[in-house]
Amino acid sequence: MEKTLKNLETMRLENNPDVALQSFSKHKTTLNKVGMEAVEIPVLIGDEADHVISVPALASLFVNLTDSNAKGIHMSRLYLAADEHLGSKTLNFKNLAALVDTMLESHADISDSAYASFSFDYMLRRTPPKVLCLTEFHVLH
Repeated sequence: MEKTLKNLETMRLENNPDVALQSFSKHKTTLNKVGMEAVEIPVLIGDEADHVISVPALASLFVNLTDSNAKGIHMSRLYLAADEHLGSKTLNFKNLAALVDTMLESHADISDSAYASFSFDYMLRRTPPKVLCLTEFHVLH
């Protein structure tokens, strides 16, 4: 997790000020949910046989905004955190919790809650159901 925060911190270059913290909005307010919805991102899905496949998913990534003086959030940090956590690790509760923690830590000065959801199609191979035929057939010869 510390490595993730260091990677996110390297995104803040000395010559690029943190506009969300340094610029102030004329409208002071807090927000329950700020972020991105239905963003396309590949995720790794594992099955019971330990097979892992990459599937296209739609991600919704949000944090709240508790600092009424902040102008906004860094949405790119949300996407980069999702890509880092789920681009090389399977989607499971442990990795999802780590993603949400990283999203929150990347906005720690202005947020205190985070939310992430993913939707995707996952095809399962199934055997066809057995059909019980109750109709009588008469054969004439």
